[in-house]
Amino acid sequence: MNYFRRACGSDARFLSELAFRAKAHWGYTPEFMDACQRELCYTPIQIDDKNDIYTVAIKEDDIVGFYKLENIHHPRIVLDDLFVEPSLMGLGIGKMLFEDAKQTAINHHGLYLDVQSDPNAKDFYENMGMSVTGQQQSDVIKGRFLPTLTMSLTS
Repeated sequence: MNYFRRACGSDARFLSELAFRAKAHWGYTPEFMDACQRELCYTPIQIDDKNDIYTVAIKEDDIVGFYKLENIHHPRIVLDDLFVEPSLMGLGIGKMLFEDAKQTAINHHGLYLDVQSDPNAKDFYENMGMSVTGQQQSDVIKGRFLPTLTMSLTS
């Protein structure tokens, strides 16, 4: 990894496309991916919003992954998104993004980091030290439940 930087509004289209590719990597049906289209679409206004933090990972001048933190002014900061370019999964980029997100949350005085995970990413988050706290119904697909995880940032 060459470096991380804050995303800017002009990254919106690329981040949307990357998120869609990363989600599709798990073999979801076209109907499922159509249903997810709206939640995987980012606008310049969203990315430039000062209440959230979007950070991209850069390798050889290309964006290879990103994360989004929400509630950055609260004790419970939410890791809302973390996506890695599918062809680069398994190379440690996700771990580096997670560690950067965790440090950013600590720097914003977060006490906990929470995530509502795709079921395919649950093991990744557990390997990063998060604990499953339950499940929550998807806002997109009724009847689909997503694991919720948390970690303390003070220990």
